[in-house]
Amino acid sequence: LNRSSLRIQLLGIAVLTFASITALSCAQKQLQSSETVIIRLEPGTSASAIARILAEKGIIAYPRLFLLRLRIFGQDQSIKAGTYRFVQGSSQSAVIRALIDGDVARKRLTIPEGSTAGAIARLLDDAELVDRADFLSVVSDAALASELGIPGGNLEGYLFPDTYDFELGASAKSVAIAMTRRFFTEVAKIAPDMVAVPGKLRERLILASIVEREYRIADEAPLIASVFDNRLRIGMALQSCATVVYALTERMGRPHPDKLYYADLAIDDPYNTYRHRGLPPGPISNPGSVALKAVFDHPMTDYLYFRVVDEARGAHRFSTDFEEHKGGIPVKGL
Repeated sequence: LNRSSLRIQLLGIAVLTFASITALSCAQKQLQSSETVIIRLEPGTSASAIARILAEKGIIAYPRLFLLRLRIFGQDQSIKAGTYRFVQGSSQSAVIRALIDGDVARKRLTIPEGSTAGAIARLLDDAELVDRADFLSVVSDAALASELGIPGGNLEGYLFPDTYDFELGASAKSVAIAMTRRFFTEVAKIAPDMVAVPGKLRERLILASIVEREYRIADEAPLIASVFDNRLRIGMALQSCATVVYALTERMGRPHPDKLYYADLAIDDPYNTYRHRGLPPGPISNPGSVALKAVFDHPMTDYLYFRVVDEARGAHRFSTDFEEHKGGIPVKGL
């Protein structure tokens, strides 16, 4: 055969092969069902193993043709690991495009501002994203905290509350790292100089975690931050009920109280800011942007006290001395 004839034959073979692939792909579209299948492809899984898995799950009908198509177009080494969601009988084109693009299956989850690490762990577990115990183990991993530039030995406070699109099958570690990276990204927007000063940032974060659990009206957060900063400046105890609740629930394992009693304020715990002056040892929640902005940039005031005056709205009255704080009425409860 001369070169011209050989080229024509090779071209014909290529055309017939592509036509066969296209025809079978179209035929597979007619096999579609409405059943969704989740598969996990680990790093290093070969293209032939992937074709077999897809066929076993009913996602593709012709694994050999699938593999041939990948190899003809040089895509067999371009598939990305991850967890994928497919409908059984999907077209080969759609499946290959998803695998090459790394279009992994995700679930959206909102982490409320002020959530503790324990609460976040429960949310992740309920959403079937990450095991609760695994997440808490990662949060308390001192080596990971150090690796991320976080002092204190754990990630509490640094898990930024936001809405996330987590990959199905993601590890607890990858989820925790994503949340801490979001935290540093947000802090860089609010107080860029603080990112390079881990110790000072932690002090502000601890205060923000308290402000987060004390305010209900966003405009009042800076005023609450000013009260606590004024108390710290003069050596007055912070006397935050939120820190006592944290000690009771997160450290002592008790149910969240409807109200606090004087006996609760007397518990001997380093997070009880009624008994111990200064900041508690660590954050009591994972604060959002409002609380973080409040502690980094609040007005200078003389306020030393605040109390709720409108339970429905969560509005507070701020005052400079205790008599004004009481409003002339003896304080009988909390």
